[in-house]
Amino acid sequence: MTTAEEPSTLPINVNPNITPDVPEHAQPVIGLIGMGAMGRMYAKLLSQVGWRKIYVCDLPERYEQLEADYANTPGVYVQRDGHAVSRSSDYIIYSVEAEFIDRVVAQYGPSTKVNAIVAGQTSVKAPEKVAFETHLPKDVHILSCHSLHGPTVSPAGQPLVLIRHRSSKDALTLVENILRPFRSRFVYLSYEEHDSVTANTQAVTHAAFLRYISFCPHPSPTKTLTPRLLSSSACSSSLIHSYYTHNISMGTAWASAASYPWEQGLYVGGIETAKVNLALRIYSNAWHVYAGLAILNPAARKQIDQYAKSASELFKLMLSGGSGSLEDRKKFKERVEWARKTVFGEWSRDVILEEDPNGFVPSSPSSTSDSDSDTPHTKRKPILLSASILDRFSLGKSTYPKIIVPPSPTSDNASFILPPPTLTPPQTYRPNSHLSLLAMVDSWAHLGINPYTHLQLAATPIFRLFLGVAEHLFQSSTLLKSSIHSAIYDHWHRGDDLEFVIAARGWSQAVSFGSFEVYRRRFDETRKFFEPRFEEAGKLGSEMIRVVMESEVRREREEEEWNMRGRAKV
Repeated sequence: MTTAEEPSTLPINVNPNITPDVPEHAQPVIGLIGMGAMGRMYAKLLSQVGWRKIYVCDLPERYEQLEADYANTPGVYVQRDGHAVSRSSDYIIYSVEAEFIDRVVAQYGPSTKVNAIVAGQTSVKAPEKVAFETHLPKDVHILSCHSLHGPTVSPAGQPLVLIRHRSSKDALTLVENILRPFRSRFVYLSYEEHDSVTANTQAVTHAAFLRYISFCPHPSPTKTLTPRLLSSSACSSSLIHSYYTHNISMGTAWASAASYPWEQGLYVGGIETAKVNLALRIYSNAWHVYAGLAILNPAARKQIDQYAKSASELFKLMLSGGSGSLEDRKKFKERVEWARKTVFGEWSRDVILEEDPNGFVPSSPSSTSDSDSDTPHTKRKPILLSASILDRFSLGKSTYPKIIVPPSPTSDNASFILPPPTLTPPQTYRPNSHLSLLAMVDSWAHLGINPYTHLQLAATPIFRLFLGVAEHLFQSSTLLKSSIHSAIYDHWHRGDDLEFVIAARGWSQAVSFGSFEVYRRRFDETRKFFEPRFEEAGKLGSEMIRVVMESEVRREREEEEWNMRGRAKV
């Protein structure tokens, strides 16, 4: 845990070892400034666990509605403004968009109660840090927080970042005791570490949706490369954003095509289910959550830029490979293989560079168990134990028999029926280019990012699922070969791939402008298209994430037990 300043002599206003079981008069006053989705989630959880002095406020024009909403919620008292909350509360959380945090703290910060503890729930901490240091009195503690999950996800087992920037040990103890009933995992970081970690675990998902364009040269995939993995903090920050860029760009591409692909028999089944549900889940949330992450975090901007570049270059290689020579096709395959090796490690032999003269994909190796033993990421169980599990959460229903796909990323023995190249869209699941996933892993490789670095530390549920989808594709030789074959030879998805590249470039430009208004307009335009499906997708997506997270919790528990046994032997 990093501390910038620790005023150990500054007291707090209540007993730090307090719990919700103590009488109401002995409880701390907890203040929430900003009652958006996360503010409401905190108010609900704090009330449910037994805290009975929770003061909340939002914009003045929302006072009457907020009062009506919480009229029957035990322990929640609605105030007219942040002054009333600040001067009364022992622990104050600003749940305000990063874009407005400076303005709000400047307005209400001077009213902060002496010896109070102040936190912020912003997703980007750099502006919050400046606002707190500039506008808060010196006689208050700064001990920030950030729940790394959305308001509809259970906090149990999820990472909850605590940032002890300017506070005493008693202040930390009090905050831990206030939030402990959430049953989240406390993660202790500095402000700077937080922004790096979040960019690396949320920019990955954002990058598939946004796109950042960088014209700096990159290592040639045809040369042997020892990847320079970024420091853990720098690595984390880029990851998160490429994830969101991926999904935002993908959603924009579908909206531009003016159709729900799963209703046309497209992108149905297996990992397609996860991609569709993740995209809809992101667009069902507030635009400002992702805008702050993209625009205010320099590490995230860099990843969005590289993601756009990777998608564009891969698409060009697909086109030249499909209409060119064997050498042209080889360039595309080498680029994908280089990214796979860089991010996920080696296999026993290159399995995607071979090609039949007629353009058919070679059969997969019978076993990879021997070679997998020395790779850094194959020792862990895959996030998606079976793609068939995801079929339970599909928005599209196929009426045709599915082709057989491998049951897990580590099992390449299943048979795989590969149809010949075609211009006709499929009526059931079949391979496609998976350009969005190829671009994501390619961007990680070029930026030297290891997506597993902060998986257990501070990965959001959505990022875990998205990494699981990429892992499932890239660690199954059968799936990856079929994806490459489809990218080069099949034309039915070319239009969608083109829309995706355009969308990703557009998001990259929107972020580079640094304009929240441009970002909001692009986001809302796409959001309107998907809005009729949010309710259905929300239920399916939440259940899908719950199933995957239960598996992840079990896996991490087993790994920890295994590591403990290993340390005991030593």
